[in-house]
Amino acid sequence: MHALLMPIGTAGDVHPLIGIGRKLASRGHQVTMFTHSEFAGAVRDAGLEFLDASDESDYRATFTNPAVWHERRGHWVVMPFYFRLMKKQFATIQANYVPGQTVVVAEGGAFGARIAHEVLGVPLVTMHTCPLVFRSMIRPAVEPLGFRLPRSWALIRRPCYWFFDRFFVDRLLAPINKFRQSFGLAPVRRLLNGWWHSPQRVLGMFPNWFAEPAADWPSQSMLTGFPLYDPGDDAPLPADLVEFLDEGSPPIVFTPGSVVRAETEYFHTAVEVCRKLGRRGLLVTRHAKAIPNSLPETVRHVPFAAFRQLLPRAAALVHHGGIGSTAQALLAGIPQIIRPLAYDQPDNAERATRLGVARTILPQDFSVASVSRDLSHLLNNDEVKSRCRELASRVQSEDGVEKACDAIEELRVRA
Repeated sequence: MHALLMPIGTAGDVHPLIGIGRKLASRGHQVTMFTHSEFAGAVRDAGLEFLDASDESDYRATFTNPAVWHERRGHWVVMPFYFRLMKKQFATIQANYVPGQTVVVAEGGAFGARIAHEVLGVPLVTMHTCPLVFRSMIRPAVEPLGFRLPRSWALIRRPCYWFFDRFFVDRLLAPINKFRQSFGLAPVRRLLNGWWHSPQRVLGMFPNWFAEPAADWPSQSMLTGFPLYDPGDDAPLPADLVEFLDEGSPPIVFTPGSVVRAETEYFHTAVEVCRKLGRRGLLVTRHAKAIPNSLPETVRHVPFAAFRQLLPRAAALVHHGGIGSTAQALLAGIPQIIRPLAYDQPDNAERATRLGVARTILPQDFSVASVSRDLSHLLNNDEVKSRCRELASRVQSEDGVEKACDAIEELRVRA
């Protein structure tokens, strides 16, 4: 089998498919990955063939734009970037597709792959890393900030979705139908209400205890568990960081996410929380200018640290609610404070909070008082500690990468 993988997005979207690609290669399959130039090194270091999307400047301009994390405007920044990749994705599949051998595995936002399935008949697995994309009237997800429906609107959720799709989503995604029509395909209405899922196989890359499937999810869906893979998983932590961890109690780790340009106020709040609680802290960001000029001895800054190595030595994680960070904290068995910004983050935060291992603080409420209060509750509650251990055991017993590879191989056999 030749697996052609097409992740799109940030590290939390790309790294899981690199892990799946490594596992498929170890099973004797040919694996090629078409993705952003930003991840060329990580793909090649994993021993996979890399096809460059040649989008380095475009990628950085998109994901360093502060508006990309705005609760309403972010979609208008991200989607044009996805559309600019759409034709490249299609052309790459067309050039590499060998009937009977090739299977495409793509993120839901890799629209060129979905169109290639329609036009070329290539077997397609759609991979979704978070539950938000599985729209349901039975068990609705928490909508992104800025688009959230009041709970009292439950009875009119369906017409609200219809209105939102027809007058916002379909306008935003109009380039998809324009590209489809160039192949003589009829327009699709409500593109995100079902079309973007592969009609053959849809993988939810999370366990059913994190998001229980609803009867109105696509029938071709299956859940695999978290695809816990990061290129730095096996790399030892830097010596100076190990020294800091060894010399005192487990720190509280603060990070706004891998590509978020955190405002200085976020890390000032983090430092003051550590002071107020008498706890050690670790600030993780590549944007050093956001770090206060003077840090107390009990607080350190590092540009990066592999969570698989770091979080088991931490007391808690304060983060943005990306599904990768959420899963790594669950694996490490530590509580979480989640400050969601956009996209799937509010839904992930709601689910972690409902599981009893997290608290959610919205950006406008993120203060020294609120973070200190919620961290004190999480860190000093025996029930929370017990729940963290229980869920860590569940995550450790699952292997999302293995299950995903099984599903991809099965589709190839059927195809």
